Amino acid sequence: MQLPDNIQRSKSRRVFLVGVIMKGQPGSAAQVEEHLDELAQLADSAGSRVVGRAVQARQAPDAATFIGKGKAAEIAAAATELDADLLLFDDDLSAGQVKALEEATSLAILDRSGLILEIFDQRAKSREARTQVELARLNYLLPRLTKRWSHLSRQAGGVGTRGGEGEKQLEQDRRVLRARIRRLEQELARIDRTRGVQRHGRRGVPVVALTGYTNAGKSTLFNRLTAANALAENRLFATLDAKLRRGSLGPNGADGADAADGGPGGAPGAAGAAAGGGGSPDGSGNVAGVAGAKGGAGRSAVFADTVGFIRKLPHHLVSSFRSTLGEITAADLVLHVVDRSHPQWHEQMRVADEVLDELGVERRRVVTIFNKCDRIGAHPRQPAQDGEGLRVSALTGEGIDALRAEIARRLPALAGGAADVAGGFRAGGGEVGEVGARVADGGAKGSDPWAAVLADAEDEEPDRTAAAKLAAGVRGG
Repeated sequence: MQLPDNIQRSKSRRVFLVGVIMKGQPGSAAQVEEHLDELAQLADSAGSRVVGRAVQARQAPDAATFIGKGKAAEIAAAATELDADLLLFDDDLSAGQVKALEEATSLAILDRSGLILEIFDQRAKSREARTQVELARLNYLLPRLTKRWSHLSRQAGGVGTRGGEGEKQLEQDRRVLRARIRRLEQELARIDRTRGVQRHGRRGVPVVALTGYTNAGKSTLFNRLTAANALAENRLFATLDAKLRRGSLGPNGADGADAADGGPGGAPGAAGAAAGGGGSPDGSGNVAGVAGAKGGAGRSAVFADTVGFIRKLPHHLVSSFRSTLGEITAADLVLHVVDRSHPQWHEQMRVADEVLDELGVERRRVVTIFNKCDRIGAHPRQPAQDGEGLRVSALTGEGIDALRAEIARRLPALAGGAADVAGGFRAGGGEVGEVGARVADGGAKGSDPWAAVLADAEDEEPDRTAAAKLAAGVRGG
């Protein structure tokens, strides 16, 4: 199904930003300018070029065009002179407003939510992320179908017809979208159940989730804590896919560094992988293992890097990303990463706190991390203003040892190692639970944890073969 041109892509577009100041709201003008600055960053992240901006002061949004017909004509003239082909609004628009603005300006119209969805669509790599983004996008498009699909113009209305041009085709399109939405919801429910089994298998293994405003340095901190090589760029929503990796809690990353590879202090690496995560929902074998970490219980943890938040985050995005955000709600500890060098760090912190509250994350499980402190080293520090939190620089490593020590202090001690993990898997039931338990049992006994499971592939029983394939996928080979 062909998407509307301005929703499908904005790469290489020249965009003109539009914001609205509501009179009577204190600090509104400065706030709108700051929001437009962030919108410009979003446009750049989507591959577009910002050529200009305009701000309209109103008592209330215009019901028809949001900014009023006169202002719409004025902005269209300014945008056309700058050779812009897209008007990008910082606020959400209704389907009727988009239609009226397109007719009044002869330009493509896109709002903030549409742009964020477009960025997510560009960045989603895993099956889970692509499914979540498509669901959010279709929920966004469903109420915006009216005269936005190129083929509707071929549906002629006339004498004896009801509802006018394209109504029959429009209703067919809506039915197609609703059916697709139902299928995507069912697929996400299956993915969520798989994640639930994986989380159950990690019982007894501490999980630390990194969250916060987009571009706060979460991926850089994740790399610092886990020695991973996750993409970390200075742009909004650089990555979307949740990542799980083991990280040591010892000084300088010591103690347990070789556990996932089957070092002298623990079970073979595959057992650690199974105990630590059991593989990604898409079967990629992207796992994080901690079982038998050198140095004893409590010296390592599984770290989860999750999608960032942003102001005016579309509600359908939060809803669609429930399975990914579940890594935050299920974590033993949540690191709320704040870009302390950003001029609006207070507001960014508030936005992230609101999303965490919406997800039901208990505040006692949240540790605030003021990141990028290397950028504010020349300025006087204000601990009272910052409140409770740790100051670190994920880029330089400053404060990382203190962070590891705080994480180790806050997390409950591990108990039982691989044997307890096996019990956790079995409690989950089903093939996945049995495979995980057998792997963990093997690691606890010091034998090759995968030998018995992979041997089942030679049998003819479908359930055993499926279990062996699952095991091979988790193992990554």
